[in-house]
Amino acid sequence: MSWINRYSNLRGIVGQTAIRGRAGEYVDIQTPEGMQRAGLGDYVLHDGAGEFWPVPKSIFARRYTEVVLMA
Repeated sequence: MSWINRYSNLRGIVGQTAIRGRAGEYVDIQTPEGMQRAGLGDYVLHDGAGEFWPVPKSIFARRYTEVVLMA
């Protein structure tokens, strides 16, 4: 959550990291379209301009491809 708060244009992004004594299982992220939930194991994408988007792990694997940058 601190990473999101540090780089976000949307101030005050705070997640729900623990519920009734359980370990952090999800975080609610403020996006330009409203609050969205990222579950444990999901990806949180940053667009480079201060906006964040949670993407479920199963969708991320189907839609995104690893890019290897050569030096």
